[in-house]
Amino acid sequence: MSHDESEAEFERRYPQSKRGMPLWAILLIVLGSVGAAGCIGAVVLGAIGMVFRPVTPPAAPPAAMVNTSGPPTRQVTFTRAEFERAVMGKTTDEVQEVLGLPPVSSGWDGEETWAFNSRTTDPATDREDEVSEVVFRGGKAVRVNYRGEIRPGGPAPPEGQKP
Repeated sequence: MSHDESEAEFERRYPQSKRGMPLWAILLIVLGSVGAAGCIGAVVLGAIGMVFRPVTPPAAPPAAMVNTSGPPTRQVTFTRAEFERAVMGKTTDEVQEVLGLPPVSSGWDGEETWAFNSRTTDPATDREDEVSEVVFRGGKAVRVNYRGEIRPGGPAPPEGQKP
């Protein structure tokens, strides 16, 4: 058998139209390549997004809340003892019934603080305290803090200094 006869036999068995890869296989390879490229692109973009994402700062204490509804209709001044009896162990709703909403409130680390201006008098000096703070924990008043006296001509001097 000659070389030409084997080529003729090959052509007879496998005509030109039947040679090569089927169209469905070519389409499958093309579509698979496009899909794989899309997946790789998504992974790369996701990784870039993770590296260059905005950094969230650590949680800061909440800013003080200012009550814009105004002061209660009638502001009563208490002695410190009266003020403590009126608020200690009471819920926020009960304190609000007696004192109204505070002009300033803040919260941090499981505590909420309501600050009232000029609501108490210092028994030692019989002068008004600048601020009386009611500290709530678990929704109940647990502590009262007093800050400064209102003095004519400005704020109180620092601790240890005479006016």
